[in-house]
Amino acid sequence: EIEAIFDGESGLESQRADEEFSFELANDAQLQTAMETFCSTFGAELSDVFADFGVNAPFIVDGDGLLGHCMEEATADPALGSQPLHTLFLFLSYAHKLRERDCRFRIVFFRELERLWEPARRLVRTCVVAHLRRHTTLDVDEVGSLCSADWQALLRSFSPSNIMTRVTWRAEDEGGDAAVLEMSARALAMQSILAGRSVLLLDEGVEFQGPRLRMFVMFHRPIANAPLLLQATEDRLAKTYEEAAARLRPAADAAHAARAAAAAAAA
Repeated sequence: EIEAIFDGESGLESQRADEEFSFELANDAQLQTAMETFCSTFGAELSDVFADFGVNAPFIVDGDGLLGHCMEEATADPALGSQPLHTLFLFLSYAHKLRERDCRFRIVFFRELERLWEPARRLVRTCVVAHLRRHTTLDVDEVGSLCSADWQALLRSFSPSNIMTRVTWRAEDEGGDAAVLEMSARALAMQSILAGRSVLLLDEGVEFQGPRLRMFVMFHRPIANAPLLLQATEDRLAKTYEEAAARLRPAADAAHAARAAAAAAAA
């Protein structure tokens, strides 16, 4: 799938008249197909980010996307959901490299996605978010979801030019829902492009070269029916979140009951 995205048409080379996209979004399968089609249609081009957008252009870093990127770094241990300290180090290192280049960015985590992580990785996520909020001066926000009012309010107040995320996810172990994580990430990319923002991709090819940052970018271009498509996507995604929560709730309840029983036994 990633090849289809990175081999698609370049956004810079495709400044055509406003296009229209039409998708059926009655279920998750159709939503996934829509996301794949949209991302592969736009494609991605290797970019010198600061040269193309400027160092001072504000952007949002998808915290879940960057965390997934760090967890899948070659030296991380997937059997442990990636080692927490190692993952935290990689995350902070990435943020530090952005800061030392005077980038203006905020890191955003989506609360709706927390339950979608496989349990071991969910714990790592909890630890990383807590550390960022309590022990760093990074700008870190937690919002409900792509469909929530607090996310829209943040976009209005911060006015980011770009969104940094990833659009491909490795299949998680039992207990999570990587498919919905991936759909949500692609919906974030789609939402951003429809709103006139480009998408900086964490999937592959990210390289800091001195003061420069090189990575693949999905450049935005005008979409004639953007408002309608955006609303339909958000409506379907809200249902997808609800359905995923219902699927995962029995396992979460069982885990909670097991913890409560263990605590009671220990007492």
